[in-house]
Amino acid sequence: MDDNSENKVTIIGGGVAGLTAAIFLAQNGGHVTLYEQGKKLGGRAKTTNKDGVLFNMGAHALYVGGAADKTFQEVGIKLSGKRPVFAKSIGVRDGRDHILPGTPAELFKTDLINFKEKINLARYLMKIQSGDAGKFSGISWQEWVEDLTDSKRLRQMIIALSRVFTYTNDPERVSAQVILSQMQMGLKENVRYLDGGWQSMVQALREKAEGFGTDIVTESRITAIDPSENSVTLVDGAKILSGAIVLAVDPQTASKLLPESASLAQFIGQNIPVKTAALNLAFSKLPCPDNQFSLGIDHSSFFSVHSHAAKLTPDGTIVAHLMKYYPADDEDGDRALQELEHVLDLIQPGWKTFVIERSYLPVMTAANHLPTAEQGGYNGRPAVQLPEYDNIFLTGDWVGDEGWLVDGSVASGRKAAKLISHQLAGISAHQPVSQ
Repeated sequence: MDDNSENKVTIIGGGVAGLTAAIFLAQNGGHVTLYEQGKKLGGRAKTTNKDGVLFNMGAHALYVGGAADKTFQEVGIKLSGKRPVFAKSIGVRDGRDHILPGTPAELFKTDLINFKEKINLARYLMKIQSGDAGKFSGISWQEWVEDLTDSKRLRQMIIALSRVFTYTNDPERVSAQVILSQMQMGLKENVRYLDGGWQSMVQALREKAEGFGTDIVTESRITAIDPSENSVTLVDGAKILSGAIVLAVDPQTASKLLPESASLAQFIGQNIPVKTAALNLAFSKLPCPDNQFSLGIDHSSFFSVHSHAAKLTPDGTIVAHLMKYYPADDEDGDRALQELEHVLDLIQPGWKTFVIERSYLPVMTAANHLPTAEQGGYNGRPAVQLPEYDNIFLTGDWVGDEGWLVDGSVASGRKAAKLISHQLAGISAHQPVSQ
């Protein structure tokens, strides 16, 4: 056991949250070691190379102006990629394809809604963009939309649009704060699809963390944490002392490592993860090349050609992602695949002839925690610093009161690093620290 632990920080988990925490801790002079049990860093941000085709784990997009985007710019991480602009967007309802409006001209051409509903939709989208999302943390998205309009078709369309921004398909429970904040950001600035897939982000984070002096150890699993002595035990029995420990893992892993934490146990008992099915495809060409985006209106499908805005192959092969956003307690991967292929039959008839590569993830965790209205939206997530322990911290998309998906991971990783840096510098961890 190494007793020279005063300025050491141990990070468990090599995803975006752990790497973000490592960057800011090492930048502030901490002696940081990050342990990742897998061969590759990244967690759900991993990218798979299938014969030169880069597949993310489902459709991933970086929100322009979000916490992750701003943080990467601040530390000098430059990620290439473009904002998607599609030639044609389709709304699928009642087994038929319709114009999904993305411009005022398309709004007046679509037959998804009538003339009066079109006028109201434009007005409602303006209201969504201008509202204070934080005021609606205790109201469900379903309640918010029902209060907005009596039109069933408008409600259906607004809820369908919200799925694109959040991956959630549980409007009766999810906090309106989450939906509104994401829609506001997406409608204002759009998103970027990243060249090289999200592994390019992970690699950039790794290089920055190592550049500041972080030691990264892969294929090394932590089996236990002893809060009384601030130590972690590796799978080979080695014990490491630290001034602080960061758990950049999912809630279940965190709870297993800290079985005595009452706050984690309570959170696990109430937690609802967000799940999706993801079908990743590479095509030699598209039968209908203009049909690059579709959204299920009366069901929860999503289709997007990512190679339209990002370099994901060396030869111009078309890479697209289809997803089904699962409703609560409904994770039938076989049925989801049938539904996704049926959508392709409709918008890209004859598509199977042109498939080069494919992969299917029948049940994938899109987010580790659904912030519900009942729990107060983001305020219901665990704090970065565990209340039972002075020197143990949490990061991840399920932690802290800021950001959704990767923005939550980056925001919590950064805040944990700031708290720890102040603590190691002799400042009380309970003193307010700006984010």
